Amino acid sequence: MKPVKVTELYLELMNILPYKSIREIGNEKLLPEVDIIGEITDLNGLITSLGSDLYNTWKTFAVKQPINLIRGFGGDLVQLGTLHNSSIIKDYGRDLISATDNYNIVALLKLIGKYPVIIENLKESSKNKHND
Repeated sequence: MKPVKVTELYLELMNILPYKSIREIGNEKLLPEVDIIGEITDLNGLITSLGSDLYNTWKTFAVKQPINLIRGFGGDLVQLGTLHNSSIIKDYGRDLISATDNYNIVALLKLIGKYPVIIENLKESSKNKHND
């Protein structure tokens, strides 16, 4: 029935069409050990960038998930991660790009849901770093 939600359409197509999951994004540890957090340059700047315009873009994905925009969002995250020497953000962006390239909607929805958790984990790491 109209209107069709893209995610519902993809999930229905996944029930009908054969597909192979390239990589399961599931119960991975969201943040690596603290020593990798320490490699990030300007952690507070990274958190600010993730919480401003990028966060507003991410919020639109709760309503609909346009593949091209999510792929671009992933690319922006890779660039931001590179700028701040953050493998966490680069890997997250690459995972989003991979999920869009493979039309892996299940992984894509999981990844989209992890964005605020990643920000919160980085904020917590920043607090812990200042308290040490």
